[in-house]
This record gives sequence, C-alpha cells and structure tokens, in this order.
Amino acid sequence: MIAAMRWIAVAALVFCSSAQGATVISPESGTSRPYQRWVNRARVPTPPIAVTVIGEPCPTGLGRSCTSPDGPIYIAPSELHPRHAFYHELGHKFDYTVMTDDGRAAFEALQGDARPWRSSPNSPHEQFAEGYSICAAQKVPHLPGYVAYGYWRGLREHRAVCRLIRAVQQDH
Repeated sequence: MIAAMRWIAVAALVFCSSAQGATVISPESGTSRPYQRWVNRARVPTPPIAVTVIGEPCPTGLGRSCTSPDGPIYIAPSELHPRHAFYHELGHKFDYTVMTDDGRAAFEALQGDARPWRSSPNSPHEQFAEGYSICAAQKVPHLPGYVAYGYWRGLREHRAVCRLIRAVQQDH
C-alpha cells in the first residue's frame, strides 16, 4: 500500500511538472529543497519533467556535475557554485526535452557557431547549457572566468538567448 502511494505521488509530481516546469525529486531526504527553490525562481522556463538530483560527482569522472538524456543530475558536494551547476545541467535537460532543431540552429546563429551541436571544443550544446544557466539565474557574469565553454558573446546576444529559450518553450 505504501509503495503504491509513493508511485501515485511520483506520478502526480510528473503530471504537475508538465504544466508548471521541472519538479525535483531526490533519493536523499531533504536534499531537493534548494534545487526545487531554484527551479521555482528560474527566470526562464524549466523543462516539464521530474528531475532527480544526486549529491555526488559525475560517475563518469568527467566533472563535478553532469547529466544525460535519461539520467539524473549529479552535483558533487564539493561544487563551488552549485546553483550555477544545477542550472547548467537543467539547461541540458531543457535541450533534451524541449529544444527543437530550429531552436538549436537559432542558438548557433546567435553564437556565430555553425558546428554540429555536439562538437569539441566548447560544443554548442555546452554553450547553450551555460547560457541557460545564466538566463535562469539572471546573473550577468562580471568575472571573465565565470562563464565556461566559450559562451559569452556580450549582453545583447545573451538577452537574445534568454528570449530564444522563452520562445522555444512557448512553441513546445
């Protein structure tokens, strides 16, 4: 009975998240609080999915945070900027679930980067997640080292990226 009630609760969360944005689920008691608060305060739409956040480094060993299309978001307890990392990974989730090929092409045009979406170095998909993070937090970087993956092109271009994210969500 308790297991069935848990599944009903999770199903309700998933249903509600599709209308309002991401819902954070955490297997660790109480750890979803800051993440759900950040989702609720995001200045751009969040993906309409349930997101699991695990407080561990990326299992691939490639960083302190990561995600995959069907996987959870991993964020290491040692992450120096957890909100930025969370929004960055949430940007990947937005890309996986909401972005269209036209949206990706529009982002690449704004960045002046016509390479394939996943190409090294500083792939457009990583630049998008970085832009999403800054739009979500509505914190314009003041330090050159704050923005990763070669994202920053200037304030006008950044505002256009935020508008693009909102437009893609409206069309979804």
